[in-house]
Amino acid sequence: MNTYKVVLIICIALATATATINVNLEYPTRGTLSEEEVTHIGQAAPGQEITLIFSRERHEGAFYWSKATSNIDGSGYYSIPRDKALEEILPPETIKENNLGNRTYLALKLRIPREGNTFKFNVTLLPREGFGDSATRQLSVDIEKDVYDFKIQEKTELQAGKKGAIEGTIKSNSIAVEEFTFKPSKLPEEWLIRETGETEVAVRVRPGETKQFTLPLQIDQEGQYEVTYSVRDTAKTHVGTYDVALRVKPTFRSKLKGFTRGHSVTMPLLQPFYSLLSLLG
Repeated sequence: MNTYKVVLIICIALATATATINVNLEYPTRGTLSEEEVTHIGQAAPGQEITLIFSRERHEGAFYWSKATSNIDGSGYYSIPRDKALEEILPPETIKENNLGNRTYLALKLRIPREGNTFKFNVTLLPREGFGDSATRQLSVDIEKDVYDFKIQEKTELQAGKKGAIEGTIKSNSIAVEEFTFKPSKLPEEWLIRETGETEVAVRVRPGETKQFTLPLQIDQEGQYEVTYSVRDTAKTHVGTYDVALRVKPTFRSKLKGFTRGHSVTMPLLQPFYSLLSLLG
């Protein structure tokens, strides 16, 4: 080993020994984690997967963390590069408000237990081999069953034969990303419009987000109807059931269809109506 390398290693060792080691959490809360105290970082539902985002900076402006680990089985580490990968986890407004763009991060995924009230765990950040010591911090998450607020229209009006939708919102009070599936019943499948061909509607909600969504419908016949949506989360756990009353108002086209329904022979008198229906369609 030449003299230059020896001096460099000694300088790094001295700088590491005298500098304060920082473990900076960027999300779900932001700040330098205490070495002595347990840091509470939010709440999540039983069984949810959460993602912690750490700064790579170990000391101010120099010496970087290279890996994050945990004492929890099944936890997974990965690096977030300088791109839009953060938007898979956080809403764009959260990234902008916290100035989280254009940097690299360490991320750690953990699974919340299905039992208990509080989830306590350790996180350890490690530097590159030979570049100082690791640092371990304690964190906690409250385990709550009701961390989402659902609001779905209880009743709505549609026009027969025209595309419409039921509107709703989901407010997330969780630090986890979640996807909810809305499965309808009590209506024919052909009245439930999806470009994918599926009748179920999936809604993805990020931490702290208030997500607006629509459940498309097209009912061809006027009248009073009811549709029931069964909601499940990513783990296929039943979250709730929502009933929506539908009032379908007639249109000129639906009235013409009703008038002509039941005739086995097309009379010359009705031919103009069929031509008009063809143009309207």
